[in-house]
Amino acid sequence: MNMNKYYRFSEIMWLLLTITVTIMVVVLMISEESIEKSKWYLIIPLLSAAMYIMRRSLRIRFEKNQSEGNAKGKK
Repeated sequence: MNMNKYYRFSEIMWLLLTITVTIMVVVLMISEESIEKSKWYLIIPLLSAAMYIMRRSLRIRFEKNQSEGNAKGKK
């Protein structure tokens, strides 16, 4: 059960980081008034979104394996 909390915490942390970084990048792009120079900053939110998706899939897979293990243990 402890790993389930860890996976959930990691998932929420990456989601909040993705939202925060996206807002910061948009504000930076607006303040620089040059999309050509600041378009490379969009890589950072994309990487954090990829980490969120990876963490979410790991948590779902962990919960699925855990529920299958519990079902086999009851038989």
